[in-house]
Amino acid sequence: MTTSKALTTLPLFLIASCQATESDTNTVFKCYVDNPAPIYVVASKVGNTYALTHFEHPKLKLDIGSTADSVNKSSYHRALVSEHSMHFSYDENKVVISDYHSEELGTLTQEYSVTFTQGDNKQYWLCNDKSESTLPTIEDFD
Repeated sequence: MTTSKALTTLPLFLIASCQATESDTNTVFKCYVDNPAPIYVVASKVGNTYALTHFEHPKLKLDIGSTADSVNKSSYHRALVSEHSMHFSYDENKVVISDYHSEELGTLTQEYSVTFTQGDNKQYWLCNDKSESTLPTIEDFD
């Protein structure tokens, strides 16, 4: 194979390998918050497990490069209300993503949120309307 042929096939190989990686990752939750500080959180199914794949906040730092110490998914249901949450633990840091749906009192409420806990410090954000969630489609697990 000549050098020019090798260079033209190399980009195709790289594209194919990137596409294979993307297909192994399925986003299950995206949260965008604009105020008081911009926040971007993404949780995905990666292979056979779930992971935080993005956690961006101007002041809070979370090392999501390592596998979470524990991940679980739970649900709460009562008449006209359901909440689905996924919990991620990294040492003393905990991140909970939630999908809340209510039709109580004739009012439809759909909220996505993120709670970050580090020691005694707990912060909570409601995600904006650009956010997405498929948490209700995931079975509960420990």
